Amino acid sequence: MALLEFVLLKFNPDLSPDVSTPPKGFFDEVVPGLKAVPGIIQLYLGQVIEDPKKWQLIIEWESKEATIAFGASEAPANLQAKLGAVLAEPPVLTELTTYTHNVEGALTAPCTEVCTCWGADEKFHEERMHPFADPVDAFGLSGYHGMARGEFDQAPNPDPSVIAGHASRILLGWDSMEAHMAHKGVDSIIDKHVHLLMSRREKLEMYHVPLNKI
Repeated sequence: MALLEFVLLKFNPDLSPDVSTPPKGFFDEVVPGLKAVPGIIQLYLGQVIEDPKKWQLIIEWESKEATIAFGASEAPANLQAKLGAVLAEPPVLTELTTYTHNVEGALTAPCTEVCTCWGADEKFHEERMHPFADPVDAFGLSGYHGMARGEFDQAPNPDPSVIAGHASRILLGWDSMEAHMAHKGVDSIIDKHVHLLMSRREKLEMYHVPLNKI
């Protein structure tokens, strides 16, 4: 299990002409600031394949108590100012929650699929996500490394990609995005069970990101 916080970033293109590299200020100012926060265990960062303007930052926390202590300190305002200085627009945060199953396999694979069912009903994770995920996880698909699962209640967010309310998310580790897509539309174990994710939620969002520990 792991307590994870997801932050989607869009860096200011004027600060980083090479779209494959975040601005120098992010690594010089923001990353050291985050690493100095008591309770942060690990940082992961990767560029979203489907939309290279976006970068996924994942923060692994030691405990919810550590996040509360962080929020009560002066550190958030300082870090927000440093982060804001390198971004083109405000970051998109999704709620902190505990992810179960094979978190290591999902996050350390060459490519991580992030699949979120936004606006799901309260029983969706139990009655739809797990029945989809269990057989996929057990099947042993080629190129597959492991899966993590979590659910959370999302606060309102100005970004249209985020829907307030209950959400269910799975993280799947793959050799590559192509390895994942090779199992779609071929009557695979994914195809046989994906119908479970097609109702009782408002939106399904999926993207792929090669994550690196920073």
